[in-house]
Amino acid sequence: MEDAEAIALLHAESWRSAYRGMFKEEFLDRYVVEDRKDIWHQRFAAPQNNQIVLVAEEDPELCGFACAFGNEDKNGVY
Repeated sequence: MEDAEAIALLHAESWRSAYRGMFKEEFLDRYVVEDRKDIWHQRFAAPQNNQIVLVAEEDPELCGFACAFGNEDKNGVY
């Protein structure tokens, strides 16, 4: 839970960079940070059993993260 805020901010910056031109500018400029904060607080407050979150830090700032959900393919199609 202590990393939720830092992950959300990095995630929002990633979206701003990757999705500019695909998402509405207003969303990316005004709302994406709050959206990602909500998501990450939810993920840490009530984690799914198959959820894993890994973080990468560099002196001591967060510089990356990965979130995966094991066995999410409910249809057996790969």
